[in-house]
Amino acid sequence: MIVRHAPAGSAIARAMHPEVAAWANGEVNAQLLALIGDMLAEGNWQRAGRKNAPHPKPIDRPGAENGSRSFGKDPIPISQFDDWWESN
Repeated sequence: MIVRHAPAGSAIARAMHPEVAAWANGEVNAQLLALIGDMLAEGNWQRAGRKNAPHPKPIDRPGAENGSRSFGKDPIPISQFDDWWESN
């Protein structure tokens, strides 16, 4: 009986019904808001009537690759900076 009345965000409910728990915990909200924003931007772009206007860019989704690149992961030491700066 306790299991049947457990809150949707509880560990037992997440294990038994993960799709319901995702909605109850708000995990889906970010995706839905991004989708709504994308659709509004696309609709406004269509209604603007400008043929040469670029399509709106979609909102970045968490965990999705957005095409940005990073160069290195750590800063270079000050002692090496001058050599790096002069070489570029």
